[in-house]
Amino acid sequence: MRGGAIPCIKSFSIKNTVRTLEVFGNWLEVQSFASTAIHHFILDSSKVVGMNGKLIVPKRSCLVMAILASGSLSANLQADTITGPGVVSTVESGDAVESWVVSDGATLNVASGAATEQIVASGGAQINLTGATVTGAPSSSREINGLDLQNASATISDSTVTSSNSFALVLANVSTASVSGSEISGVGRGVSVAAGSDIVLSNSNVYGSDAGGTGFLDGGHGVALFGGRATIENGSVVTGDKTGLLLSADSGSTPEAFTPSAIVDGSTIIGNTGSAILVGSYNDARPSEAVVTIQNGSTLVGGNGIILEVANNSSATFNIINNALDGDVLVADGAAATVFLDS
Repeated sequence: MRGGAIPCIKSFSIKNTVRTLEVFGNWLEVQSFASTAIHHFILDSSKVVGMNGKLIVPKRSCLVMAILASGSLSANLQADTITGPGVVSTVESGDAVESWVVSDGATLNVASGAATEQIVASGGAQINLTGATVTGAPSSSREINGLDLQNASATISDSTVTSSNSFALVLANVSTASVSGSEISGVGRGVSVAAGSDIVLSNSNVYGSDAGGTGFLDGGHGVALFGGRATIENGSVVTGDKTGLLLSADSGSTPEAFTPSAIVDGSTIIGNTGSAILVGSYNDARPSEAVVTIQNGSTLVGGNGIILEVANNSSATFNIINNALDGDVLVADGAAATVFLDS
């Protein structure tokens, strides 16, 4: 390495316009127009990724930076970033509470007692939360989800995932999540699952608070499935200020985009002011075809007295297995419902 030993640093700032910026192995070379000096900065990761117009060196690395529109170089300490197959990072109790971007097959572990801000995972990334806390938008005016999975997977146990102004847990672009013994709470939706994605909720509590508005998609929904699939089991409780469980078509054009499904097994679904379960669509021209199975002593509670509702030209098949239910079933004009009872 040129220049001998170079100390590892967290950040730096060069006020002058940057002439060259190059990464060589595990160190960075920067030269500005205002000086002939060449500055070297050692990195503990040689992979550099572009994101939102910024150049980010993955953390936990020594350096996280951005090239601003002016061409000057300055620190960007907003998110830790890890990327690449086999790359693993662990957040331990007592570590700094920061947001994370995890991509391209990397793995982020958040250990017992540890906490983070928002986590965004994509490209086959794996997120493991064990006794951890994830909080989206702790002090932001922007809507920030808690844990955002885009073609990624998560295993969440004995943990808390929240957002103070947006959804707590989002699954999209063929993502999966296994949640056990955990608390999930968001604004508008506790959990949102798009077509091709699957979630299992076991012995967990999910809550979606009312985000205002009167439209079909306006919160709060405990769990919202837009072509997605959910298994809610083992004493889980899903509560929405409006609807406990919403099933709707996705905006995609594949058959699965129109066929959300849910299994409620020995668990409770509560709509505080609306129906316990609502099947419908944001667009009458894109009706849903949902399948819902209620089994093994599950409980449905609708604040409006309705436990199963079908609207917006949609159709639903309800399988009731070894389960007694108390409440009304409402099927709107143009919609359809088939109920199978098996005691």
